[in-house]
Amino acid sequence: MGANFILGFIAGAAAYRIFHRIVIEFKRLARKKLKKAEKEAERKEKSQLRRGSCLQYVRKGRRYKIEEVLPLIKGKEGKGNHRYIWLNDDKVKVSSQRLLTFVRSGVKCQRCGIEGIFFIKERHRKGDTKRFHLNLYAFNEHGSEILMTSDHIMPKAHGGSNGMKNRQTLCFRCNCNKGSTREKGGRMKKNDISSLNPATHDASTE
Repeated sequence: MGANFILGFIAGAAAYRIFHRIVIEFKRLARKKLKKAEKEAERKEKSQLRRGSCLQYVRKGRRYKIEEVLPLIKGKEGKGNHRYIWLNDDKVKVSSQRLLTFVRSGVKCQRCGIEGIFFIKERHRKGDTKRFHLNLYAFNEHGSEILMTSDHIMPKAHGGSNGMKNRQTLCFRCNCNKGSTREKGGRMKKNDISSLNPATHDASTE
């Protein structure tokens, strides 16, 4: 009886040690997997921020305040309704749907609330285009610049239109996270573009 008890106790202790090691190993693998997922998420976010930052553009000139640029943005939908102004010897388009979105929807991201602070003239580093355009930037929680974008509320992949009523302001990060999913809210503000003061800069129309 005593020998059987001792043998059972030894077997139980051995089984417990094996079980304990299995639990420890599972916890270790879970922590490793979580750490890997966190690093991947951090890498993805940094990649998004790089693509949504000034790194892919060539800049020129100073920063322009919001109130300096918004009154200059004016245009109508459709081809041929382009409007340009001259900013320090550069012809800049101010009738794009992207810029019109900032007038109608505001300069704040409709998801996270981050607010555009300044406009600046930029052109893409890659490609043959030498024409500058105005980009709107905000600062994220780390103090890094993040591009503000014009997003389709109802994605085109789901039948959404390309018109202004289907557009809203999103920061680059929220736009990437949203992807082609359907938006359940955050409808745009419908300010009247025609109420803006006419531009005082020289302009030409193509």
